[in-house]
Amino acid sequence: MINIDGVEGFIRFHTGIPMGSQSVSKTTIFPFENYYIAAVQTLGAYELAVIQEVLVEMEAGRHSDLMQEDVLMMDRLVSLIKFP
Repeated sequence: MINIDGVEGFIRFHTGIPMGSQSVSKTTIFPFENYYIAAVQTLGAYELAVIQEVLVEMEAGRHSDLMQEDVLMMDRLVSLIKFP
């Protein structure tokens, strides 16, 4: 769970369509009664043989790709969201 500007949200890591390798995206979701707001960032493409391990590491916050400057910048941008 994540709380930004008093609004509860959550983070999900999900995979794209496998095509030799498989992309993983980080999605921060803020659900409201009739709609939701989501910030989505593709983190990288990974070999199919290790995709489950990558997801487990990311969900635990241990994967090294989560420390890339662009990922950290997106996290900072999401933390600055102001809801009306």
